[in-house]
This record gives sequence, structure tokens and C-alpha cells, in this order.
Amino acid sequence: MSTDTDNDGSGAVGDSIMWAEVCAGGARRTLTHETADALLTVIEQARTRRPKVLVLTGDEDAWCFGGDVAAFASSQDRQGYIDELATRLHAAVSGLQSLDAIVFSVVDGVAAGAGMPLAAAGDIVLASSRARFTLGYTKLGLTPDGGTTMLSASLGVHRLLYAALVNPVVDAETALRQGLVAEVVPPGDLMARAQELAEVLARGSAEALSTTKHLVRRQALPAPAEALQREQTALRAAAGSTDAAEGLSAFVEKRSPSFA
Repeated sequence: MSTDTDNDGSGAVGDSIMWAEVCAGGARRTLTHETADALLTVIEQARTRRPKVLVLTGDEDAWCFGGDVAAFASSQDRQGYIDELATRLHAAVSGLQSLDAIVFSVVDGVAAGAGMPLAAAGDIVLASSRARFTLGYTKLGLTPDGGTTMLSASLGVHRLLYAALVNPVVDAETALRQGLVAEVVPPGDLMARAQELAEVLARGSAEALSTTKHLVRRQALPAPAEALQREQTALRAAAGSTDAAEGLSAFVEKRSPSFA
């Protein structure tokens, strides 16, 4: 996962912008213990360097496909593996939300599973027209994590329930209408627009930007730590169930699951 604090060579403005990849190096851009740790490292670097803006990118295939389902299915301790991954993911989500930097999630491709709430941990979500969003946890016999339940502040209760229970694949324009995405641009313009918006913020008052971020987040999400803990407790229980074993096996075997 690379970082770049002077992406455009524009002096003070460039120095105020930090760039990093999400889920880089994982199998098909999945969230693993290693890629979660890499993201935690980026967050620590941002705390130290104190940029005004942190831009998180993926690639044209995916922003992040979520957890590595094959690794879940093959783990000798499925509950422990998933629980530990949730611990690291939740630390990253909390870290992004608590940073003074304004976090941009720049989504080009798929944000699936944990990738969807991880993208939403950004303060501004910028998407290309080919971006897609889906949750998919219940299709595997699992319950959502990564701050999925906090998406009710963006989507509303019933839209989130539909997304979490039915697992539709939502295109970028629909995500824009629903309030998850701030702007949709053509794929070829995505990075230029991300740079442009980042530079607008980088010229602003760091104190005013960070204070505004925290005021809005505390109003919309007054108890994020408790929400994440509830999600992790439920996920750990679900990970040990027979339904999860069936859902994960079905995914790996490319068949429809047969739940109780």
C-alpha cells in the first residue's frame, strides 16, 4: 500500500494531501489481516504527518472486494480468523472516522462486503460511473461488520435493511441518489476530479475542516464504538454457525447455499 504526500508537486497544497491504496496486495483486492494492517499503518502515518486530506483509492476492477472468503472457508479456526479480521477492520474504520484529515474514498470498480462500509468510512465518497456497491454478508450466512449498521445515517433504515437483507448490486448513480456517494464522474476523469477536490480542501483551514468533520460525525453517529462492538459480537456468533459453514462453502464451490 503506497502513500504519496506530494502527488502533484504543487508545494504546500501537495504536502497537505496524502494518497494511499486500499486492499493493495490482497488476493483480488480483498481485505485480509495483512491488508488491514497496511491500512492501519496508513492511518498512523496520517496521524503523524497531519495532512489536511487523505485520499484512498482502488483500481478499475475494485476498490475493495471485502473479506477473502476463500481464506474464511479454509481457516482451521473460522470464528477466530473472522473475529480477528473484524478487530483490525473496526480499528481502521474508527481511525478513519477520528482522523482530523478529511478522508476521500475514490471508488472505481466494486466496493463489496466490508469494502462498502469501509468506503463509507470516508467523509466524501467520489465514484466513477462504473463503480458498484453491495454488501453480501447474509448471502454467506454472516452478519455485517465494518460499520455497516452506521450506514443507516446515510441511507436510512429501510434502504439499509434492503441492502443488507436482499444484497442488491447498486450502481454509482443509484448510490448518489441514496446519499452514499457525493459525486459520480466518468472513469477517465475520476483521478483528476479527486485531485481537484483534494486541492480545494488542502487550501482550506485545517482547524475549520477537522472541527466541521467531527461536529457532523458526532451528531450523525453519536456512539460509533458501541455500534462496531455490537457488529463484531454478532459476526463472531454467526461465523461459528452451520449456516456460515454452508454459505462459505457454497461461495467457494460456486453454487447456491442451502440454509436451514
